[in-house]
Amino acid sequence: MEITEINDLKGLQALEPEWKALLDNSYSATFFQSPEWIITWTKHFLDDRKLRVLVAREQGELVGIAPLFMTLQREGVTNRTIKFLGDPLTDYNDYIIHNDYVDKVLEGFCGHLHAHADEWNRLQLREMPGESKTLAYIKKKHRASLPVKQEETFRFRISEEDGSVGEIMERVEKKITERRGRLKKFIHSQAYSAGLAKDYAEFLSFMERLKAFHIRRWADTSTPSYFTDPKHVHFFEELHRLLWDRGMINLSVVRRQGEVIATILCYLYQDQCYYYTSSYSWEAKNISPSHANFLSTIGFCIERGFHTFDFGRGDESFKREYANHICRNYSIDVVNKPVLMPLLKAKQLFLGSLRENPRLYRKAKQVKEFLGIMHKSTVG
Repeated sequence: MEITEINDLKGLQALEPEWKALLDNSYSATFFQSPEWIITWTKHFLDDRKLRVLVAREQGELVGIAPLFMTLQREGVTNRTIKFLGDPLTDYNDYIIHNDYVDKVLEGFCGHLHAHADEWNRLQLREMPGESKTLAYIKKKHRASLPVKQEETFRFRISEEDGSVGEIMERVEKKITERRGRLKKFIHSQAYSAGLAKDYAEFLSFMERLKAFHIRRWADTSTPSYFTDPKHVHFFEELHRLLWDRGMINLSVVRRQGEVIATILCYLYQDQCYYYTSSYSWEAKNISPSHANFLSTIGFCIERGFHTFDFGRGDESFKREYANHICRNYSIDVVNKPVLMPLLKAKQLFLGSLRENPRLYRKAKQVKEFLGIMHKSTVG
């Protein structure tokens, strides 16, 4: 088996036709392993960081891709850290491996990283699904890794045994509205309507509403909306144009008396619908407009023959209400230089204690931002 490395965007783009064929035969295929997502992310966020995409071929056939990059992180000492392309925007990360060559490819990728161990000192792989064979292999191979972090993910799975579209939706609606009398009254009123963008112009109009709702929702928190950052805005604009042309995106809205009051953005891949983000008018929050939109979007998934509506990572309470299947993502650190281990563990404990005290966490973040501004003014 031949293992090579791609270090430039053109090489990554040239791989796309074979990449898509590989995904059709890989257990790890999700929207977030698609070339549409990874190549677009790379174009907008790689900057001065270095591509380290590993490619496995068996007698010329593409049988594996490890979509990685290397960045410098300063944590007491400078770490040359290898991560997944797409981190931290991606809900699911993994190597992309042909089902017939899993063990052989994993051995090849591990051997390549080991042979170039002098070029990196930390392998930080986040958001790997619990069923990932990559995760199982790395945990077994590297016994000196930091503790594995866990995060729950939520899915609504649909099978033919669940009944007709009407029967499934009746059960879901009953479950969601039994504690929300106003929601039930609203979705059965003449003021309510729900629908999808009919063309790209309408899609863009709906996206502007989503961005405005999202920015307002997160304005007074320690993590402002990513739609306030021009780089993220440009990334999503290019991605969504591409996905619209390929039928891989869904933006649904709920209206009250003709006015858009809730939006949900989803990505479509194979037989799965991936929820990515949503927002709603703050003035309409008392009628739970996002729940009305989720009911509409799940109905769309069932009608189109999707088998899964994936709510992705994050522990928001509404995900637990809809989900009938709970999974886990795992993040793992492999440290190549043992001297770094105490520093990384100390950082992990410190950040954990900060997060348990939100007020202290916000203060620490403000201090960090202030020091960053002071440093720029001094350098300037």
